Amino acid sequence: MRGSTRVMPTKQGLFLTSHAVDVRGNGAAGGYLQQENQFLRIIPGLPVSFDVTPDGCNIALSIYDRTESEISIPRLKAVNVCERR
Repeated sequence: MRGSTRVMPTKQGLFLTSHAVDVRGNGAAGGYLQQENQFLRIIPGLPVSFDVTPDGCNIALSIYDRTESEISIPRLKAVNVCERR
């Protein structure tokens, strides 16, 4: 995975962010959750920052949605990985 990755553990596996945007949009940028020895993107966009709650179930991140070479204002997103299937 290219693009300034950061990784933190959760109860459901590692959570990784990537800044691998392309010239037309989000590209491979986003938030990925490790499941069965692979990383699946669960949140597309250009992540600014993120953190995982102490119980390992919730991830909060600030993320831009990049489309057609423009970057929107960042949005705050939250994901409960303990309830994901």
